[in-house]
Amino acid sequence: MQLPTIFRQKPKATEGYRLGSGMFDMAIPPGMNYQSYLDAYGNVGWLFGAVSVIASSVAEAGWHLYQLKAGERVELFEHPALELLKKVNPFQTRYEFFQLLVMYRKLVGDSFITLNYNRMGYPAEMWLASPSFMKVIPHPTEFISHYEFERGANKVRFECNEVIRIKDPNPSNPLAGLGAAQSIGLDLDSEKNAARYQNKLFYNDGRPGLILSIEDSDPGPEAKKELELYWNQKFRGVSNAYKTAFLFGKVTPHMIALSTKDMDFKELRRYSRETILGAYHIPASIMGITENVNRANAEAGEYTFAKRVIKPELTQIREALNEQLCPLFGSDIEFDFDDPVPANREQIVSETMQAVAGGVITREEARLNLGYDPEPDGGTFLMPFSVTPVSVGEVASNPKALKHKFYSDQQKEAMWRSYVGQAEKDEDKFKSVLKKLFTDQAKEVISNIESWRDGTFNETEANEQFQKALTPAIEQSFKTGWAFADSTTRRPLKADVAPLTNPLVLEWIINHAFELARGLNDTSIKELRVLLAEGYALGESIPQLTQRIEGYFTLSASSRAEMIARTETINASNKGAEELYRSEGVQKVEWYTALGDERTCEECGALHGNIYPISEGPRPALHPNCRCVIFAYLD
Repeated sequence: MQLPTIFRQKPKATEGYRLGSGMFDMAIPPGMNYQSYLDAYGNVGWLFGAVSVIASSVAEAGWHLYQLKAGERVELFEHPALELLKKVNPFQTRYEFFQLLVMYRKLVGDSFITLNYNRMGYPAEMWLASPSFMKVIPHPTEFISHYEFERGANKVRFECNEVIRIKDPNPSNPLAGLGAAQSIGLDLDSEKNAARYQNKLFYNDGRPGLILSIEDSDPGPEAKKELELYWNQKFRGVSNAYKTAFLFGKVTPHMIALSTKDMDFKELRRYSRETILGAYHIPASIMGITENVNRANAEAGEYTFAKRVIKPELTQIREALNEQLCPLFGSDIEFDFDDPVPANREQIVSETMQAVAGGVITREEARLNLGYDPEPDGGTFLMPFSVTPVSVGEVASNPKALKHKFYSDQQKEAMWRSYVGQAEKDEDKFKSVLKKLFTDQAKEVISNIESWRDGTFNETEANEQFQKALTPAIEQSFKTGWAFADSTTRRPLKADVAPLTNPLVLEWIINHAFELARGLNDTSIKELRVLLAEGYALGESIPQLTQRIEGYFTLSASSRAEMIARTETINASNKGAEELYRSEGVQKVEWYTALGDERTCEECGALHGNIYPISEGPRPALHPNCRCVIFAYLD
């Protein structure tokens, strides 16, 4: 592994380069430069709170990589660019990397990502260079000539293709960035001085609120020194404040009150706090300030913070990555992030209730819109006073009372979203099982490196181990699909039917778990043999071969496990739905494609709305990462 470019020596710039102004310093107040603003992060509490909450919120966002095909986006789960974003360098997590990236921009308006390339010519590592030591060298015709990282006697030159720069524009200097902290430099300085003053006031105040006047003649330097030492020991400092002093001789006390300046510091610091939060557009509730905050405006604050602060930050990072990083891997890929803005729950509830009251949608459609099951398992519906309450039991005994046969498109989409929410929980458990299996397998392969020609791992034992671990995960997904189908058939469930009691179903689960295990291990063995053969051909040592294996299984435990878990969860849950429909006598099923989902493909889109006999036609998962479902078609 090469050292990061920042720490490698490079030839000094040759004569003839026109050195421009470099980075533009906002030196307000006098003496504050880039490093001063970075240091202020650790010295001003409210600045630390504001910047850290933004940086942490941005770092929490999920990222995805897409390939552009015929104007549509198809998500990629294995790609060098995606792996680079997941592991930016050996010494930083992605979370820490994005935190620091945002901190630089929020403090000085500039961040510099330096790229370290591998032997294939692709970026393999990303490092953040401190803006304090990075200079932008202008070009007479092409705007920027190059960048220079200068720290002490060490000067490193970076070409433009080695740096991804993300900055907040500075209207007074197009070569420089401008951070929010720089716009409130005077306020930050005032806040630091106010804190220092109060600290000095508490620590140095050697008075119990008075001055002592001694009428005797000058007692001499030794007596003065002894009295001063005694007084400081007894009354100086916070712990000794307001102690009672006993005076002897001709000593006259004069009471001293706090000055107006002293008493105004509390309001000054409150003003500084509001100025800092205002510069960063952070609602008070986000910082835990409860003054004049109730639940309604706290929720509004969360929404505003996500929409006006976090999403623009993520958008700026996304645009920089897509314009400067993705082209280094190809012209047909782009990154995107999970939208951090929460749904406006209050608006959804209000619109749904108005639609029910106006007779636009049914009560059951309203339940689906709000994320509830079409009908609860028990209880009583509260109806308007002019309508007789109807119990769930009465509905079950007379299905036609509140039911109709066909779901609207809006209802189907709501049911699909409810189903996906349940499936994702199963997917997470499935993924955890796979990650543990891959981790344990990595240890076995590493222990067999020296004798790899006899087998990377025992395939027979691995198949049995994988089958045993995967069977419960498949069973759970089957049950989820069964329950989902039960909630959508619009007919009472037969009392004698329950999931996993049919021998044919149990046989399918066991066989499917075995086929999945065999396929996974067969793929792993083939890929590991190629990987190790390449390492041996290059004469790599055991530690180097071990690193190869760890890298392979790290990928398997993340991207590969995620893809398999998502696909197999959909596969098993749709099998569960089909078996429920079959047991209920349903003759036809309808294919529902996740049209509103970013993973929709052309193949599944063409099947949307198709009707198939219960024992014929295609079934989801049609391909890896498929998220389609089947509904009962009741004609």
